[in-house]
Amino acid sequence: MDKYTPEQARRLKGISQAKMAKLMGISENTYINKEKGDTKFYIDEACKFSDLVEIPLEDIIFFKRDVP
Repeated sequence: MDKYTPEQARRLKGISQAKMAKLMGISENTYINKEKGDTKFYIDEACKFSDLVEIPLEDIIFFKRDVP
């Protein structure tokens, strides 16, 4: 099964960053920082994001990992 970053998942659904921020009830700047990984998604935000893009939570990579 494929895994997606938040940016990939959002783009697959055809939603702009501005619209996603509005749907999630956060500022566009805050959303952009979350998508870039500069700010973490809280679990409730991750669940809402998953619902909005219609991709299971376990198939979205919300956190950067250092993998050798």
